[in-house]
Amino acid sequence: MRGAAYWCKGGTCTKQKKKPSNIIPGGWSEWKDEECVSGCLEQSKGYKRRTRRCDNPPPVNTDQGCEGVAFDVAICDDGKLCQANREPVQFYANRRCREFSQLLPRLDPEGRGIQGPYDSKRLWMSCAVYCKRADSEAYYAPRFDLNDLGVDSYFPDGTLCHREKDTNYYCQQHHCLPEPWAAVAHHTRDATCVVQGSV
Repeated sequence: MRGAAYWCKGGTCTKQKKKPSNIIPGGWSEWKDEECVSGCLEQSKGYKRRTRRCDNPPPVNTDQGCEGVAFDVAICDDGKLCQANREPVQFYANRRCREFSQLLPRLDPEGRGIQGPYDSKRLWMSCAVYCKRADSEAYYAPRFDLNDLGVDSYFPDGTLCHREKDTNYYCQQHHCLPEPWAAVAHHTRDATCVVQGSV
């Protein structure tokens, strides 16, 4: 061993480079909002995708990047988009299950679908379309089967999925979350956690 100033690189003892002193952490740009879009379902809202870049300033001499998320979904008012033309959630589920049955023979071809129940431990459930099986009266969410085929088996973002006291919950990135909601990612070496915040 030749000392702390050396390290093994590809089987060769190599002199360590000095750590750079001019480290600049990255900073986020402003959020860039896309246009509000909507599935135009009853009692639901629209959504808009929001993106930002880690380039204000770009990180220098560090691989830490920026803390937080680069992509988010925000709920928006879809009144001008949908006007009076809103589809009942049940009709949407039935229509989607008919389409899914063309891809998955185990589903009832009549296309009977429902919205899943809210579960605080499985936030995806009330944003998933549940379809009746062809061989029984049971319903299931074919999300894994359809994901392999590149088909989205969820209700549109902005779909009302739960009510608790005076707070409405809407589907946001396939999770039933209260409005307002902000995703704040805390990056550690082992995990990324998402916690509730305010918009």
